[in-house]
Amino acid sequence: MYELATERSKNGRIPPRISNFPDLQRVLREEFEAAWQNKQSVKDAAIKANERATALLKEAQIDK
Repeated sequence: MYELATERSKNGRIPPRISNFPDLQRVLREEFEAAWQNKQSVKDAAIKANERATALLKEAQIDK
């Protein structure tokens, strides 16, 4: 929330909307739940989440 408020005050507008934002949330949840359940390390979760999220962002439609 802090980042949203900061961006809004800097630019006077809300940050862009991402068409597949729910998918991005799912990726983070899946990877970090696996880390919290000791199925993978937090480092591996971060790396995998980054790779998967980057792929999703490349195919997303972004409302600027």
